[in-house]
Amino acid sequence: MENARRKRRTISIDDRVAAAKAKVEKIKFRYDRAIAELRKVMDERDECRKRELLDPIGKSKRTYEESRNWRAPQQQACLLIWSSFKACTKCKY
Repeated sequence: MENARRKRRTISIDDRVAAAKAKVEKIKFRYDRAIAELRKVMDERDECRKRELLDPIGKSKRTYEESRNWRAPQQQACLLIWSSFKACTKCKY
């Protein structure tokens, strides 16, 4: 039995290419599915954020024009400073 050697299995390059393609397709499918789920979750998050912003506006007693034109007192002061060409260090306005 010493003379009996195991036959070495040779895999052709075409078989290796086919196996690699199958592996890539499998990984790509999982990747596409994960991306779809990520987009779905991000859309849900964006909807929640929109609701958080719009609900207080809807419950407000102000009209649409008043809400749109309203500025915080600090922002109004900053706009006055900017209008006189002086930089405001309190905020980004």
